[in-house]
Formats: sequence, structure tokens, C-alpha cells
Amino acid sequence: PSPEGELSFAPMDVDLSAETAAALERRTDIKLARLLVRAANEDERIIAAGYYPSAVGSVTGDYIPVTGIHREGSTSRTQDFNGSEIREGVAYTWQLIDNGKVGGAVLKARKAREINEIELRKLEASVGRDLSRIRNELTGIETQHKSFAAGTDTAEQTASAVQQNLGSGLASQLEYRLAEGSYLKTQTGLLEASYLHNVAQAEWDRASGRYFQFTEDVH
Repeated sequence: PSPEGELSFAPMDVDLSAETAAALERRTDIKLARLLVRAANEDERIIAAGYYPSAVGSVTGDYIPVTGIHREGSTSRTQDFNGSEIREGVAYTWQLIDNGKVGGAVLKARKAREINEIELRKLEASVGRDLSRIRNELTGIETQHKSFAAGTDTAEQTASAVQQNLGSGLASQLEYRLAEGSYLKTQTGLLEASYLHNVAQAEWDRASGRYFQFTEDVH
């Protein structure tokens, strides 16, 4: 089958910081990872809610009523004194009601949450790196395209001049073929640079989250 349309080339001027920030909010895989982290948090919270403490308390006390105590050798009641004693005691005991199922389930849910959080951080950290790499590739390809474009013009003029000299006997068939080969080589390089630039643009759109969007926002 023959390709449809033309292979166009348009240099890209991108704001890496702005595109990175937008991609973090737009990327579908990052949105999904955040939903998984949120769901894991909810699972852990719900499971942990089944872990009920049980507390038992008791208060004890002894009271000795007022008694009159007479000091030996005292001559009057004013030298005597009255006394009483109160003894208090408080004891608390507590235990956690868990047969191992709740605690184990909480640890399992926590592990799942931590794994999801790590994957989310990896995804978020990779966005800036990927976009920076693709931008550098675009810059390099654009430089190559510019060089091939200039070389193509020169090679075309050279091939045209050699063709004229060939007709007048001032150039050989070999010189003409070499000039034609140089022109075709620069044309091939120009087309290849245009193709690679379009591929890099598509990769940029993927990394920046312009593909595979949710049909509606999830809050």
C-alpha cells in the first residue's frame, strides 16, 4: 500500500516545565495509579476499623472510721487526736480483640498501599525524564534536518551544473552519477529526519498525556 498524505516537518518549541506539570495532571496511567493508592488507603482504613480494643477498669477502697486515740501520759483531751485512714486503689487492664485475621489483613493492605505508592512515585518521576529526553531528541533531529536541507540545495545545484557540463562534454558520466548520488543521499537524509521528527512528536504526545484520556474526570 502507498502511504497517504505528505511527510511534513514543523519545528517544536516546548516549555519543559509547563509540559511536565500538565502531564502529571493529564496522564491516564498516573490518574489510575493515584486511584489505586486511594483505594488501597481506603481498604487499609476499613480493615483497621475491625481492630477493636477492650478495656476493663476497677476501683477499690478501704475506709477506717474516725477513732479517738489517747496519748500515754497526756493529762487532757486536748493532747489527744482523732485519726482516720482511707486506702485507695485503681487497676486497669486492657487487651486487643484480634484472632490474627484483622492484624494480618491490615499488614497485607498496608503492603499493597506501599507498593502502589512506590509505583506512583516512579511514574511521576519518569515524566520529567521522558519529556526531557524527547525534547533533546527533537532538538537533535531538527539540527540534522536543517543541515540536510542546506545540503540538499547545494547537492541539487551541483548535480544540475554537472549535468550541463556533461551535455557540453566538460564532465564525465562518472562525475554526473556521483553528483546525482550525493543529491539523493541528502534527500534521503532529509526525509529520514522528517520521519524521525514525526515519530518523536508522537512520542512527546504520548509522554505528555495527550493520548488515552478518560471520557470524564474522576474526583
